Amino acid sequence: MPLATRQQEVFREGLWSMSLNHLLIPLDGSELAESILPIAATLAASLGADLTLLTVVPAASQPGATREPVAYLEQIAASLRSGGQRVRVMLRLGEAAERILELAAEAASDVIVMATHGRTGLGQTIFGSVADRVVRQSSIPVLLLHPNGHAARGLRTLLVPVDGTPGGAQALALAVPLARCSRAKVVLVRASVPLPLWLYDPTLGLNTGPLINPMWDEDARQAAASYAEGLAARVSRVGIAAEGHGLSGQPGPVVVSLADEIDADLIVMSTHGRGRPVRSVLGSVANEVVRESRRPVLLVHRPSHGYEPEPSWRATQA
Repeated sequence: MPLATRQQEVFREGLWSMSLNHLLIPLDGSELAESILPIAATLAASLGADLTLLTVVPAASQPGATREPVAYLEQIAASLRSGGQRVRVMLRLGEAAERILELAAEAASDVIVMATHGRTGLGQTIFGSVADRVVRQSSIPVLLLHPNGHAARGLRTLLVPVDGTPGGAQALALAVPLARCSRAKVVLVRASVPLPLWLYDPTLGLNTGPLINPMWDEDARQAAASYAEGLAARVSRVGIAAEGHGLSGQPGPVVVSLADEIDADLIVMSTHGRGRPVRSVLGSVANEVVRESRRPVLLVHRPSHGYEPEPSWRATQA
């Protein structure tokens, strides 16, 4: 199906009401990893979703070494339950990323919610490489938060970068039901990359001055704004407050700056397809946004072929 037609169907009332009923939260016993809990609880409350807390300890642990992790998880679960959340706890033995992905599949989780960094806590750390592997191999969206980042306690504003590709449309398809459940506003942004400054440097001997139209950058920004505003109008027609922006600059800094300006509670954006090398996934614009914005970022894999989301997303007809 052509992308333009598929984008139109994203906004047909009821067609893309994605089922987001279960959030998986890996923890490693550190305060850094626990920094994800406020946004996880906020999402669960908005969506009416269940939470599963997971800790992974090394398979070679001493007998009885699992008692402390289970007690740790139950303590956190009790705090969440006191706020009305439905929570269960799980402990697995083995390698962290492998067990996170395994349980996500077994429990039919809809989103994995985790901090980008942890430190050695209950036997095994959730550190950069674990988050990298989870994002790279997960078949479901992954929400990442840099420790000490923005602790969202409500979903009022969702920022969705779009770039005219199927990945951007897929991120928006996830943001729309989130906004509907939480009554949040959706802010769409498309960045237009300006001409590089070296083109204007006469010392390079290129003499490009006569060839450059000084209005090209502004024309590109206006085109980006028109695209984002057009998508925002479609979102508004399904009853969700939305606005669009076209901004000139590199995509990462544009998203980070606008997130600060509008005080975004969550950024929903696409990243490269599953199975790419780590640096191709978290070494991308998405990594820059996670690292620099210090805000929760919900990553959706760009489709490798075509536009259709994977079956595990469980998109449902209303």
